[in-house]
Amino acid sequence: MWKLENILDFMKKHPIKSYVYAGHQCLDIWEEIGNFKCLKEYVFDWINYHKYEYKKNRKNKKLYKVGLKFAKKLNEHYVIFIQRPSNWSPMFRLVLRRKNPCNDERAKYEEECIEEFEDKYFMEFSVDQYDYAIKELTEKELEDDKKLFEQFRGILQHYLDNADKDTDSWGKLIYSNCKYILLDIDDIGVT
Repeated sequence: MWKLENILDFMKKHPIKSYVYAGHQCLDIWEEIGNFKCLKEYVFDWINYHKYEYKKNRKNKKLYKVGLKFAKKLNEHYVIFIQRPSNWSPMFRLVLRRKNPCNDERAKYEEECIEEFEDKYFMEFSVDQYDYAIKELTEKELEDDKKLFEQFRGILQHYLDNADKDTDSWGKLIYSNCKYILLDIDDIGVT
């Protein structure tokens, strides 16, 4: 216990040296570093940390705008645009499902746009589609498509239920064009 008291006393008297010593894992007197060198290293670390945070925040603001703009362009898809907490990667998530009924030509064009978007921003955005490709579906695929729709509704319900909570570890809902689908499945003609 006597070592702990001395260590805490040292940390209180020399906070900058304590920071540098902790980084170097210095434990004994012969590992001592000079005051000027400690101050120089501390300032260097502080500047780099804030420079990195500034760059990261600017990048996230740009990605936020890009994702929101893209989400609003999709007219033949239900869109849920989510910003996850900062410890997630990728930080932004697009959850998509094609509307039913939809304009097939416009939906195919949007599918191509989604693929281009995924290719361009594959490290910054997670794009999840909860539907099958545009084609005639078999009975098994129709059953699976209904399950995918329920999963999509579950994701939307989760984010709407937790919209007021700041402690949600899954992130927050930024944009959605499909809140009304939670009313009733039969209202939108899912087959």
